[in-house]
Amino acid sequence: MDDKTELCWRMYAENCVQGRHHETMRAALTTLIAAIAAGALGLLKADHPICSQLPLAVLVIALGLFGAFVSRKHYERFALHMRRASAYRRKIDELVPGVELTVTKLSADKRHNDRFKRFSRVSLSWLWSSINLAVMGVGIAAVVFIQRGAQCW
Repeated sequence: MDDKTELCWRMYAENCVQGRHHETMRAALTTLIAAIAAGALGLLKADHPICSQLPLAVLVIALGLFGAFVSRKHYERFALHMRRASAYRRKIDELVPGVELTVTKLSADKRHNDRFKRFSRVSLSWLWSSINLAVMGVGIAAVVFIQRGAQCW
């Protein structure tokens, strides 16, 4: 393999690794936020004064909102690295005639999308963000219940 092809291959691989890293970080952050929110919600008690409960509920809202934003940011970085990897894959196709990595990928993608018609259209990024938004929603519900003085816990 010549130097140009080797360089493109290494840059392709590095961008794939970086994309996976952002996906791993997103999963870890979402897990951490859900755990902290669950712990905060577990501390809420119906027989405690409202003023001592509200900060925990607001914390849950803030965690959910923060998690949703960071999740989208990780997706943005993931998409950047995948676009870069795609560009390097196309460059390898130019440098090594007959390899046709892009054609092979597109063919595999089409077969996959044909098999999973509905699920292939669902954005995994929005699913990850929705977990964080659900945490935020639970925090909002807690604030509403606290303000009403409901005996929900």
